[in-house]
Amino acid sequence: MGSGVSEVCNGYFKMKKSKIFILFFFIFGCQQIAENKTESNQDDLVTNGRQQEKSIYELIIRKEERPDDFSKKFNYKNYYTGREINELNLDTNKLKSNEYYHLTDQRFLSQDLDDIDFKIYYRFLYGYLSERILRIERNDSIFDRLLSATGGAGQENYEVSTEFRNDSIFEEKIIFKSTVIDDPCLVADKIEVITTRFKYDHKFNFDVLSTDTFSIPNSAFLDFPSEEISADFQLTAKDSISLIKFWREKAFERMDTIIGSLTNAEILDFLYEDFGGKGGLRIGGIGQSPDQKFKILTLKGESCGAYCNPFWESEIILSDGTKISTEFFNEIDNIHLMPDGKYLVLQHSYGRPASVFTVRTVSAILLDIEDKKITYHPIRYKYPKYHEVSGDSLYNPSGQLSLSQEHFIPGDPRMTYDEDAMLLKYKYGTDFRYCCNTDSAFLYVGEFKYKNGEFKHLRETKEFIRID
Repeated sequence: MGSGVSEVCNGYFKMKKSKIFILFFFIFGCQQIAENKTESNQDDLVTNGRQQEKSIYELIIRKEERPDDFSKKFNYKNYYTGREINELNLDTNKLKSNEYYHLTDQRFLSQDLDDIDFKIYYRFLYGYLSERILRIERNDSIFDRLLSATGGAGQENYEVSTEFRNDSIFEEKIIFKSTVIDDPCLVADKIEVITTRFKYDHKFNFDVLSTDTFSIPNSAFLDFPSEEISADFQLTAKDSISLIKFWREKAFERMDTIIGSLTNAEILDFLYEDFGGKGGLRIGGIGQSPDQKFKILTLKGESCGAYCNPFWESEIILSDGTKISTEFFNEIDNIHLMPDGKYLVLQHSYGRPASVFTVRTVSAILLDIEDKKITYHPIRYKYPKYHEVSGDSLYNPSGQLSLSQEHFIPGDPRMTYDEDAMLLKYKYGTDFRYCCNTDSAFLYVGEFKYKNGEFKHLRETKEFIRID
């Protein structure tokens, strides 16, 4: 269990309370332009023998803008050239030491307008901000409209995308990302999206219509199918994250690597493909003690050779966050608090001990936790078969009571605990043909009494079962 991966992955949450405040610059200036415009292009549509102009929306070449590979747009040998200084009216005395500009030859519209010119340029603050900007030059004013951007540093960043939706609506979307969990085995982000819709006209005047904001906590990295997680109590966000982290830790052990940025879906796909669709590791669930002093996290996997068999991984987390490695738990049904402070854990599992049959198993584990250590207390039982193994502390170090029933025996094995009477009751059937050269099967029904800190076997009945 564990190894180096387990140690690395026992990190703690780094909750970030800071938030990026980004100021997107929009230059509003007035400048008189004494330049006559050329006549409009002859690309206009002709309808019924007379000229009909296209709408502004139809003329826009690139209606949707998303952050692209900005770094390829810059020659870092030059912060800017004389062209950028002159055509963008840069004041070099006010520019930052890491500020770059690149004016492109890209067209914004497919044909010229009489009274508006457009320029597309990039602005880059090295290591922090990249922007693609539309310069709009009218006869009476000059201003900039941000088309797309990326920015931020460390665990907080953002990106901007825009779209001309139709001939009157322009939409700007800003996505802020901040890392809320930073662990070698799990990186999770909080995402905040701000969408602003503008009304624009043929002169490219923009008026705000609406602004919507919504948040996505712990985005894609907590995307494990929730319906697969079982629990006997209401899970909190912290519980879910603890279980996800434990699963990712064990998954990375099987993958023999640690890539904290992988999503859960990507890990599931990798495990499925790596084991040919026959292996993998899934989340089982969480069991909580009645006094809330600890929780048991379980994972379920599958290992395949000539045929497949399940296996389980488990971990105990104390209320103070201490983690205790253990390998004895599978599908938790109930955890009972005993009168003397011990705990009784009831669980179930299944397996395939031979190619010709499978078994369903119910089991009980008696334990206590003191000074952050687990002590297991054996539940002694005279097993009708395999007693030498099942009752041996070497092969059964937790001392659990484990009762298995073959799949062809009707009914399910059962194990329950009556807290008022302090009785552990069981019922199971077992077949002796494959182990003991006896062509017979029997149903066993019995109970244990909890007294003086241990379970005493009170009684058991044995009934012959006819197997067709």
